[in-house]
Amino acid sequence: MQTGFTVLEKGNVDIQVLACFVPSQVPFGRRFHTVLEMIDIFYQEVVSDQFRPIFTKADLAECVLKGQKGAILFVEGAHALEESLVQLRTWLRLGVRGKTLTWNHGNALASRDHSRNLTDEQIRALIGQKMARSA
Repeated sequence: MQTGFTVLEKGNVDIQVLACFVPSQVPFGRRFHTVLEMIDIFYQEVVSDQFRPIFTKADLAECVLKGQKGAILFVEGAHALEESLVQLRTWLRLGVRGKTLTWNHGNALASRDHSRNLTDEQIRALIGQKMARSA
């Protein structure tokens, strides 16, 4: 984490998006596990009575209305999916509510040269239809 509770409190931040980022040098086959480790840290060190996870629009509204602090879990870069919709669904079940498609490098979903390895159906699922329904 690049911030802490003290900084968020001083800045009067109520809702924070916390991103899991896997550097591109993490080898294929370890990226998904790396995100799982970050999600575990989120639940072990961030989620508390003072800082609750936000999974739905209702959670967000409740936090705002009650003046509570909350966090939305996010993943930066689809490369960490390692081309697996099972992994996307696992993230969703664990509370991830957003993701970017690329970071600095292309992946099976998107790249700067418009090449890809996934089917149109898989891409539609990854772009957000699965994530959007849970919000």
